[in-house]
Amino acid sequence: MVGNELKGKTDFFAGAVVNPGADTEAAFELQIIKMEKKMAAGANFFQTQGIYDPEAFAKFVKRVEQYKVPILAGVIP
Repeated sequence: MVGNELKGKTDFFAGAVVNPGADTEAAFELQIIKMEKKMAAGANFFQTQGIYDPEAFAKFVKRVEQYKVPILAGVIP
């Protein structure tokens, strides 16, 4: 920062966004592919877009549970 050398490494916990509310099966699978790419790039957790359909969210969580990555459900008050 401002030309100062960083001593040591950071402890960032990188995350990414995912949309579990895709409206077609193809769009749903595309979200999974994007999620896999984000994990390969270093994402350690995911924050979803706002959840409006709990059943669709449950389907999504079931589909991605194999990745064992935390998912924060987006709640919009």
